[in-house]
Amino acid sequence: PPTDTLQCLSIAFDKGPVFSQAIYNYRGELQPGAIQSIRWLIRAMRRYKTVIHNALFDLPFMAMMHGIPWGHEVEDTMLMWHRLFPEMDKSLAHLIQFFTNEPYHKDSAGTFNPRNQRQQETLLAYNARDVHTLRLIHRGLRARFTPSMAQVNESILDYAFTGLRGFQLD
Repeated sequence: PPTDTLQCLSIAFDKGPVFSQAIYNYRGELQPGAIQSIRWLIRAMRRYKTVIHNALFDLPFMAMMHGIPWGHEVEDTMLMWHRLFPEMDKSLAHLIQFFTNEPYHKDSAGTFNPRNQRQQETLLAYNARDVHTLRLIHRGLRARFTPSMAQVNESILDYAFTGLRGFQLD
């Protein structure tokens, strides 16, 4: 949203349901359980592998704007896909079409700045579908895993850190 607030978060483990939580409701009010959900997210990111699409945007955003540190092990489906097919589009929508038989949902977000309860529920459902399909994409990419994909994932934290701090050159 225009204010750079963390509107909601969605997360899932390898198996089980997708958890989707509004942090602020459509009126801009902090939701009950939001702080506990963010604490839970931070602990999960420190303990478990984080799978994310476009980590070099999302992780620095969460760190700089919200003080949410990322964990030690990150796999970026966008970068993994790029290592397999550098000439192909890297959008999540393209990967969903390649790896899944899920219905296309990328046109169903409604608004990223909800103004009523229905729009907020639509946004939460949209984010939950993103996480559900990301899990399927990750499984497909892991089935094709290469040493080059491991190298790019091992470099994510270094690139993100230098993106925040810059390079010192003499």
